[in-house]
Amino acid sequence: MSDFVVSEMGLVERLGVTRAILKMWRDANLVRGRDWDAVAKNVMLTQEAAGRLSQSFGIPAPISEKNAAPPSLNASTEVLIPEAEEVSMVRPFRNPQLIEARRKNGALIMVRVQSNVNFRTGMVLRAVQGQTLWVLKGRCPRYPGKY
Repeated sequence: MSDFVVSEMGLVERLGVTRAILKMWRDANLVRGRDWDAVAKNVMLTQEAAGRLSQSFGIPAPISEKNAAPPSLNASTEVLIPEAEEVSMVRPFRNPQLIEARRKNGALIMVRVQSNVNFRTGMVLRAVQGQTLWVLKGRCPRYPGKY
């Protein structure tokens, strides 16, 4: 059984840094084969290496993904599921996977979508707040301006 249990892409999302920054740190501080390795086209790290990486970025160490137990509800802790919020589209970006939207309180946010081709200004959509960007909840419109 392999000791590589933490995926690098999972760390990218948890730490909120780009993969390029994580790769530079990994190349400078970790040894391939001992601390990390490519497993089925995914970069996987050992638990110890992931802990060192997380501590260098000032974040608590992640748990291993293979041995992770699903979160359970009991009287002392609650699992917080982000609520979908209705936002209205302001404009598309040149990046075909981003749009700008306005929340009910007037704040402008960036929402990640599959494709921004059929979104039109003023459309109401549902989005969930992610680590760095908001994410579209549901499907993209099939036709311009219509769900």
